[in-house]
Parts: sequence; structure tokens; C-alpha cells
Amino acid sequence: MQAHFYSPDVSYKLNVDQIPAIPKANLSKHLPVVIPLAAFGWGADCSVRGPPERGTAKRLAAELMKGGFVSSGEAVLIHLNTTSEVATSVTVTPPWEGTLRPLSVGYMKGQARVLTLLCAVTYYLDHWAEIQDGHEDVFVKAACNIHCYYVDAGPSQRDKLFFNFSLASRGSIRQAPNVLSWDMLLTKLKEDPTD
Repeated sequence: MQAHFYSPDVSYKLNVDQIPAIPKANLSKHLPVVIPLAAFGWGADCSVRGPPERGTAKRLAAELMKGGFVSSGEAVLIHLNTTSEVATSVTVTPPWEGTLRPLSVGYMKGQARVLTLLCAVTYYLDHWAEIQDGHEDVFVKAACNIHCYYVDAGPSQRDKLFFNFSLASRGSIRQAPNVLSWDMLLTKLKEDPTD
């Protein structure tokens, strides 16, 4: 098993300056970058949206167990959250050299998929001896290859919020924001000093 779900065979972008901010209108003109799993955050400040709802996480977990974690066809849209309280307090040394810190990658779109993957990885590591059934290599490889775009959705939380909500209306697992989501997000915007 590869430690930290990091593979030296993958061409990761490990320095913040290697991860270009792409304007949301130009995503199709760029190739995604690959980010190690340990760089993804899980704190409340990692996304403009709240944590995934239980039903969404269960459907994503079922999809993950059937087909693995696929991000090559639908890359995770990220922002760099280098000032995150969680990311700045981490004292763990990552298994890579570079300026990208563990837990410093936040989400514009794809938070539910990655957080579900992180939960599955935790379960996987806790039950490693029980589940060695020949599929672990596929799971590890998928977790080591998370394709991302660093999206420049605009300078404010409001821009990020509306960009996220415009994407959330697509697909069968994704759900448009409900009243509680709007309330929580508008409260976040109200508290944000940059808006």
C-alpha cells in the first residue's frame, strides 16, 4: 500500500506556483493538475458550501465502491486555502517536497466526492486486513490520482458561492441548494470581511 495515498510515479503539482488559477470561462482550454489526497482539507473553511448531506454521501460512497473514485472525466474544482486555520496548524510533514501543504486545498466543486473518499480511505485503513480482496490496488490508484482545476471564480465569497450553486443544479446526485443551504451560506457571506 502506498503511504498517505501518495505515489512517486504520479506527476503531482506540489508547489503552489505550479497550480495556475484558471478563469471559470476558460476551464475547457486547460488540462487538470493532479493533487495528492493529503493536500485536501476537510474543515468548515474549505468550501463555500456546508458538508455533504447524508443521502448524497451514501450515494457517492456506493458509486465509489462500484467504480472507484473517478476525477479524470470530471475534475474537482479547487481553490487554495493556504490561510485555513486547520492547514496552518498542521505539523505533519507531507511525503513530498514542495510548498503545497497538507489540508490546504479547498473546494469550489467536488467537496462531497473528496470528503466521501476521505471517509472511505479512513475506513479502508482501519479495516485493511479484512478487505484485502484484490480490489485494493484499484482503490489506492484512484485515490492517488485526483485531477483538479484551480478555478478563479472571482475575488469574493459571493462570486464563489454563485459559481458553485450554478454548477450544483446539474446531475442526478447533485442537488440544487435548499433553504437551509442558502441560509447557512448567506450567513457565511455576511461574516466574510472581503465582501
